[in-house]
Amino acid sequence: MNIIQALLDMGAVVVLPIIIFILGLIFRLKPKEAFKSGLTIGIGFIGINLIIGMMVSNLGTATQKMSENFNLNLTTMDVGWPVEAAMSFATPLVVWIFILAIGINFIMLALNWTNVMNVDLWNFWHFIFTGALVYYSTGSFVLAMIASAITIIIILKLADWAAPIISKYFGMEGVTFAHVETINWLPVGYAINKLIDMIPVIKDIKIELKEKDNTSSLMSIFGDPAIMGLILGVIIGCLAGYNWQAVLLLGINLAAVLFLMPRMTKLLMEGLIPLSEAAQEFMSSRFPGRKVYIGLDGAIAIGDPTIMSVGVMMVPMSLLLAVILPGNTMLPFADIGIIPILLTWAIIPAKGNIFRAFISSMIIMSLILLIGSSMAPLLTRVAGEVGFDIPKGVGSVSSVDAGSHVISYIMWKVFGIFK
Repeated sequence: MNIIQALLDMGAVVVLPIIIFILGLIFRLKPKEAFKSGLTIGIGFIGINLIIGMMVSNLGTATQKMSENFNLNLTTMDVGWPVEAAMSFATPLVVWIFILAIGINFIMLALNWTNVMNVDLWNFWHFIFTGALVYYSTGSFVLAMIASAITIIIILKLADWAAPIISKYFGMEGVTFAHVETINWLPVGYAINKLIDMIPVIKDIKIELKEKDNTSSLMSIFGDPAIMGLILGVIIGCLAGYNWQAVLLLGINLAAVLFLMPRMTKLLMEGLIPLSEAAQEFMSSRFPGRKVYIGLDGAIAIGDPTIMSVGVMMVPMSLLLAVILPGNTMLPFADIGIIPILLTWAIIPAKGNIFRAFISSMIIMSLILLIGSSMAPLLTRVAGEVGFDIPKGVGSVSSVDAGSHVISYIMWKVFGIFK
């Protein structure tokens, strides 16, 4: 257990390259190729994390200023995903759910019930979070394990569903997302898109970020991700009440985020390609005609300009929703910078149509806020028990990230009847 915890403490940038290296050797890559693949993936993740950190620091401060300017007073504070991680790792479930997740994945692969090999071990804590919600509300270890097992199975099947979509949308062959907080919105995103198809006039509105032809137009200028980042940064800076220097600085920073993120994602994929090809050869030699997908963190999706642009647009909109949404008590704050990641499957079904993606994002963000608010009493109680530092003067705590765990929420409510 101490070894596992020590590895997890180092984060995905260390854990994932080690896993990729070991898998590369298993799939008969040469040691040098396996090492280079793992190292490149680690470098890619560091680049992504640096850019996300830059985005979070810039948007976090701007969000706080916007909240102050518009006097947004809500009783639940978004303290970020660490509150979930703290309560998850404080349970006796940790090692058992790691074993459970690996075991279920292996059995489902062997029985041809899934084509996904989930290597995103760091984010196994999401499965633990499901169990933690059930464990702290019922006191039952067994029910918590059952809830986690169901979540693991559902996520693997959703990752199977997502694999061909990801290949077509991103051009990422042999890769899928097995990331609870993002992939669990896949059915919801497609359901919303189907509903939009039924609404006259609205269904025909199409606004795309990328200009498909080479003609000179206003859209081709504003469709550039860097320019879109600059515009969004300037708008958010103005809403935050910044002076003109700070407004321009925020604009340049967000332009850099939207420009650099696709390049970091491309670097990550360079490391994954050798492993993906080796995995395909390995599985084909043992199961002719079988294709295997590598399950990864959904964060790599934010390399897409549309996802990033709509996600950044949703930062000020999430504050507006927090104020006007009946039943919401949570003010988005600490997790504001990961909103583009959480809304991935609100945006992908729109196929580049920013208008549809925006509508879907507004609906899913509303659900995230309501779920996060519903979890607040339990998260606040448990956070205090496990020693999480709750800010002074805060009535209750939750997080936008917690609200994105819709499957965990459903498991908590279903198994909660047994308490």
